[in-house]
Amino acid sequence: MIDEISRRLKEHRQVLPPLCPTQIWNENISRQIVNATDAELFGSQTQSELQTEMRASCRAGLLLLNDDLSASHTISQAIETATGSFWHAIMHRREGDFSNANYWWRKTGEHPVFPEIFDAATCCMQGDEDQNTKNFLTVLERAGAWQPMEFVAACERIAPRDSRLCSVQFAEMCALLNWCRAQI
Repeated sequence: MIDEISRRLKEHRQVLPPLCPTQIWNENISRQIVNATDAELFGSQTQSELQTEMRASCRAGLLLLNDDLSASHTISQAIETATGSFWHAIMHRREGDFSNANYWWRKTGEHPVFPEIFDAATCCMQGDEDQNTKNFLTVLERAGAWQPMEFVAACERIAPRDSRLCSVQFAEMCALLNWCRAQI
């Protein structure tokens, strides 16, 4: 079921998830994610501690892709790992609580998915003529690595529907969700 829900969230939306959503994209999808048992959502019932954490992380990520910040927050704040902090940081950035997002980025530290996000982000922003976007791209290129707190600052400065930043955010959430899914 997770693959079907993920596909619907990644391929069936006409518009990328906004930087700061004001409503849940699809209430039925949120209900499915929240109400499904682990066996229904992920298949196998046996799981290690890591798999339990990654399953919760996948739920938090799916809910964020569906713009359900509240339900995602409930799950991510209970995951006391770098990956849980990562989802928590994205959620607070998306709600517009930028200083709280940065707090959670500091708790996240380096994460194995950062190189993939860096590559996707630099690709998404190439050729953009907006000066703020160019400045953010320059920061990333100089650092040679994903800079999540710089992305928070860019989201705070730039219009909330900026398509390049929405593309970067979408790539970020998809990369983390795919990484979490691969850990199960």
